[in-house]
Amino acid sequence: MRLRQHIATVGLASGGVLALAGCSGNALASSCEEYYEFDQEYSSQIQEVVATATSADADEAALEQIRDIMSNAAEDYHAMVDNASDEAFLAEAEKSLPMFEYVETLADPEISDDEKFELAQSTEFDDVIQAEQNLIELCNAELT
Repeated sequence: MRLRQHIATVGLASGGVLALAGCSGNALASSCEEYYEFDQEYSSQIQEVVATATSADADEAALEQIRDIMSNAAEDYHAMVDNASDEAFLAEAEKSLPMFEYVETLADPEISDDEKFELAQSTEFDDVIQAEQNLIELCNAELT
């Protein structure tokens, strides 16, 4: 099993292999299992969304679909974070929450390409990517 970096198109490597079979049932392991389920459901969709959102050829219908996907993903991610009780997991998961807002911004036709580029190059965007990478590493360490 494999956790993928949701915003993989910006150049960070994806996460490692998880071995869920030996989970001890603790709070971190439980949260990581939920994160893995979220990843399985949304990772490939989010990668496609990012690619579409940053494409100059994206039409309004594609952008609307992006907003729907990201809305559903954000709802499920927030529910996962709300269910989590491990402090280390929560700290990183909460730092990564702006990911959904950022991707929606990239898909907003009212936002100029320059503004999108600026967002994608911002420290805040990097912080979200780093938080996601930290979350993957935390879960890999817990579950492998």
